[in-house]
Amino acid sequence: MRKALAALVAVARAALDPLLPAASPWTLSTRRRWTLSRATRRLVFEENGCCWFDDDQNEEGTWEVRGDAVSFTTECAQNVTRHYHCLLHRNHGLDGTSGRPRLVRGVTARDRAGRARLFRPVIGAFSADADDYDRRGEAYEEDDKALLDADGAPPR
Repeated sequence: MRKALAALVAVARAALDPLLPAASPWTLSTRRRWTLSRATRRLVFEENGCCWFDDDQNEEGTWEVRGDAVSFTTECAQNVTRHYHCLLHRNHGLDGTSGRPRLVRGVTARDRAGRARLFRPVIGAFSADADDYDRRGEAYEEDDKALLDADGAPPR
């Protein structure tokens, strides 16, 4: 009974945060563990829980959020499963409207051959920035630098 309750609570905590798809695509900066070579890829989160990389490697998978911990698992064309784990930094700023969200302290791991899943080898680190995300929404007009009220007229 206790295990069933724990599983139910774990499923209830895992959710799809609307911030990730709203800020898509994300620029993912990766660094390989041993070579320290850097690469940049674009990652797209969809509202239905799917994610994919916007390149020719055909790597796609699913994502979920637990609190501010983001986890996504992808599979590529070579049947390699990669697990990405990071923290979501919402970056609200002082007034709650500034800054783009970021994914920080990211770690990439892959599955081992066979059934051993306890110690997955870490293959790199990553961080990500939202490419074009304006927390203020459509009510903010870049040209006038003024907030518009509900009718679309500038405030008095």
